[in-house]
Amino acid sequence: MSEYTLYLGDCLEYMKSMPDKSVDAVITDPPWNVGKDYGTYKDNLSYSEYTELIKKLRGEWERIANNRVSIVLGSEILKQWWDEYSEAKIIIVKLGAIVLTRKNNMHLQWRAILSTCMSNDFATDLWEDIRWPGEGYFFNEPRYGHPAMTPLKLMKRLVNLFTQPGDTIFEPFMGSGTTGVACMQLGRKFIGCEIDPGYFAIAEKRIKQAQMQLLLPLEQNVT
Repeated sequence: MSEYTLYLGDCLEYMKSMPDKSVDAVITDPPWNVGKDYGTYKDNLSYSEYTELIKKLRGEWERIANNRVSIVLGSEILKQWWDEYSEAKIIIVKLGAIVLTRKNNMHLQWRAILSTCMSNDFATDLWEDIRWPGEGYFFNEPRYGHPAMTPLKLMKRLVNLFTQPGDTIFEPFMGSGTTGVACMQLGRKFIGCEIDPGYFAIAEKRIKQAQMQLLLPLEQNVT
């Protein structure tokens, strides 16, 4: 059964305690610094402060994961991350519905993934079948009260493409636990950090439920 370890607190502090090369990959949807209300964390750093955060994160990810990372990003902040990860492959995730988010009076119609990992299978770098929670009338994946939910389908695809069964995946910005749920469903070990107690409790419940669901068929066969 897949194992998980969850930490309530600042991921930068937690990573200091993690040994070198202690995880197989970092798969994360970090704060995009666009003013979202994440509770404990304030998503409104200056440009220079956010750039410094990116550099600190990269330093730790290079150490604990041998720089094997996949990062989910909004189009408006892609350059700031790509400047630091110039060696990464970019994957474009096309939005399927017109969204309200705009910049310079233009609707933002795609999101991006930067990945330094080798894909397990041949795959395209344009994904058109992923839908974000709330994207369009007919797509209503639960949001669990989180202002920036990551699609479960997206995180499962990243886990499948860029890791192996039994690998340990680290998510420093766990939020409501979607990456952890993907890892439980796909047979990976998971380490997650979340700084907000409310979201941490939601993530803990979701990941535990995902783990327990894997046992149901076995328990039914026994009885």
